Amino acid sequence: MQIAQLDEKSKQGIGEFLELPFRIYADCSQWVPPLAMNARRWFDRKRNPFYRHSEAAFFLARSNSGRPLGRLAVL
Repeated sequence: MQIAQLDEKSKQGIGEFLELPFRIYADCSQWVPPLAMNARRWFDRKRNPFYRHSEAAFFLARSNSGRPLGRLAVL
């Protein structure tokens, strides 16, 4: 397994980060997914007011075959 920081300019990387919970919790009836529009705002450093006073880094854990297994947001 490897853990790598997400390139926030990579549409593919952001897509994998945002879609991972949908795959993990697909069979969990209690899970309420976030609105896609709101989730994508985390990556917009110009529009998201959070970044006026804070920083963030996003990471994906991948299997040896490259499949996303987990994600982490460090705020």
